[in-house]
Amino acid sequence: QEEILTRGYKIYTAMDQNIQTALENVYRQSSLFPSGTSGQIIQSGAILVDPSTGGVRGLVGGTGEKVFRGFNRATQLKRQPGSIMKPITVYTP
Repeated sequence: QEEILTRGYKIYTAMDQNIQTALENVYRQSSLFPSGTSGQIIQSGAILVDPSTGGVRGLVGGTGEKVFRGFNRATQLKRQPGSIMKPITVYTP
C-alpha cells in the first residue's frame, strides 16, 4: 500500500468522475438514509458497475464524512447481500 501511495504509479480505471461525485454527494446527505433504533443513521455502501464491461464506474463505502483509509462497507464488509441480489441474478447474462 505504501508503495502505491509514494512511488508515482499511474493507475488506470473505468471510474467516471461525474458518477463518483454524484454518488458521494448522495451519501453525504444524511436525510436520504433512515435512522436505526438507536438514532444512528443506517449505513450502506455502493458499487456501480458497467454491465457491458464489468468496470467499476463509482464506489462509496458509507454515509457521512469520509476518513482516508477508513472502513469501506462496499469493499470490506463481510456480510451476505441477501435479497438485494435477486434482481441482479434475473437480469444479468
